[in-house]
Amino acid sequence: MLPPSDNAVAAMRWLSTWRRMTILIIALGLGAQTVAAPGQFPVAEGAAWLVGLGAVDMAETMLLRRVRPREWMAVAHVALNLAVLGRLAWAFRAGDHPSLLLLILQVGAMNIVLRRPVAYAVTTAVIALYAFLVAFAPRLVPLPSPLPGEQLGRMAGQITTFIVASGAVAWFVTEVQVTLRDREGRLQSALDEHNSSARLAALGIQAAGIAHELGTPLSSIDMLAAEAQSYPDDAAEALATLRAQIQRCRGILNRVRDQSARTISPETEGLGLALREWIDEWAAAGPGRAQIQVEIPTEVDAAFCRGSADDWRSVIWTGLDNALKAGAPLVVRARRNGAAVVVELDDSGPGPSQEMQARAGEAFFTAWPGGGGRGLGLFAARTFARRCGGDVILHRREGGGGRLEVRFGKLDGNPSTP
Repeated sequence: MLPPSDNAVAAMRWLSTWRRMTILIIALGLGAQTVAAPGQFPVAEGAAWLVGLGAVDMAETMLLRRVRPREWMAVAHVALNLAVLGRLAWAFRAGDHPSLLLLILQVGAMNIVLRRPVAYAVTTAVIALYAFLVAFAPRLVPLPSPLPGEQLGRMAGQITTFIVASGAVAWFVTEVQVTLRDREGRLQSALDEHNSSARLAALGIQAAGIAHELGTPLSSIDMLAAEAQSYPDDAAEALATLRAQIQRCRGILNRVRDQSARTISPETEGLGLALREWIDEWAAAGPGRAQIQVEIPTEVDAAFCRGSADDWRSVIWTGLDNALKAGAPLVVRARRNGAAVVVELDDSGPGPSQEMQARAGEAFFTAWPGGGGRGLGLFAARTFARRCGGDVILHRREGGGGRLEVRFGKLDGNPSTP
């Protein structure tokens, strides 16, 4: 069999290219020979053979656009080339013409595209054809009969040289093919191993991101449970909030479970209203979150963006968690940026260093004192935002403090309706 699919097509293209090169070289050579010795060669017959070979080549090219190449096609291709070249050599008395060395091209091409036993068999046929033409084809200069020893020696040397050259070309090309296929196999194995490792790493990062995202509601659940236990009279309100946090945990797990089953890209509508709701939920989910100033103009209330509301909520909550860790009070601003929306989360901390600004969002990079965190919160937030056409960028504000800029993915046209 020929190499599968794309390689087989490429192999047949190489054979066709070599055939066209041979036709061109022979046409030029025989044309020059005819001009030098007009009337001595069958020009019309030679032109007919070359035109016919070119027509067959065009038909073969059209056929290969519809069917998968087979080994017999390559063998038939080469056999036709040899038949035409042999007939032209005989008709134009080219038994001692240098153009016969073009048969070496066929040897090289066959050993590239055919299996080794088939290629060697056809190489033997090429050598036999060359030897026959050198020994028996009409010649430009008639030889005396019987042939003198010097002439026989030269013909024997010519045939021997061609045999050695053909064998060397066949062996070299075959060995190169074997080496390349071996390297290709090893490279493919390395790529498969790399892809497998990358998938495992992605699963690990996803699991760590889920753990990071669940950290906030689970901390709130723990705090609310302790509050309900310490103050039984206020337990009803605490239990209601606790139940809401449990529902949020369930929503995170359901989102991860259903993520691979999505067939339509989700969208978020009423972005300004959703932002206020997300910030209120975050502020009520833990202690020390009351120091937050919200500046969301009504012009963003009806905005919409690419990506699900649950995922964007997680992005905002991650940004607020990091801002609170950097230092309160916090300020949240939203503004239009053309058709998109940008949210700025400002903290009152010392501000990020240049390294933090450059590396914020890298997996497993964290600059919190004591190595707190795993550096996956911003990584997951930025990865999702970029997948939706947005981004998450950390800046240092003038006068101190950090600013996390969340750019929501622009949604062209109107939001889809069920």
